Parts: sequence; structure tokens; C-alpha cells
Amino acid sequence: MKNVAIYLPPETLVAARTASRHRDITYADLLVDAFADVDDATLTAHFRADANDDNEEGMPRRAARTSGVAGIQRQFRLTTEQIEWLDAQVRAFNAPSRSALAAAVLGLYLGTVSP
Repeated sequence: MKNVAIYLPPETLVAARTASRHRDITYADLLVDAFADVDDATLTAHFRADANDDNEEGMPRRAARTSGVAGIQRQFRLTTEQIEWLDAQVRAFNAPSRSALAAAVLGLYLGTVSP
């Protein structure tokens, strides 16, 4: 097991703390449940970079990218296999970081982030 720092927005942290205490599970277990519940299409849409389609001529503009927000750090105890899986999901969904992906998934799962 390794500690992985995840930065959660305050609203998501409160909801995660409440859920983990109510269900008597760890943040890592809550993250596993969140990934099982949130569908891939929702995550893809959350991290999709929206290019400026108004500019049909000339060089296309760089797409704006969803980034993480300032948050409060929590340590998630993950296995090496879980970390490797999480890193693969970061690449698959074009997320800026592990932390941004985990915060988004937890927020979507807990209802603190809009789909």
C-alpha cells in the first residue's frame, strides 16, 4: 500500500468524509465505488477539451482543458495495482492528473460536481 495525495474541493471532501464514516469504509474504498458507479461517457464528457468551433478558417485555437481546482489534500492508501489502474484512467480520459480524475469521480458520485 502506498499513500497517494488527492486534492478534493471542500464540498466533495465533506461529502466523502460523511459517506466514508456513514458506510464505515476508507476513502480508497469510496473511490473504488465511485469508479464503479460513474460511467465512462460522463467522465469523457467531463474531461473533453472543447475546441473553438467558431474559427473555421486559419489555425485552430488551442482547446481549453478542464483542470483541477484548489482543494484539501487527503491521503488515499492504494495498492500498486490500483495506482497503475488509476494512471491508465488518467490517460484514457485525458485528465490533467490522478488527483483531478479522482476528485471528479468522487464529486460526480457524491453529487457535488455536475455531470
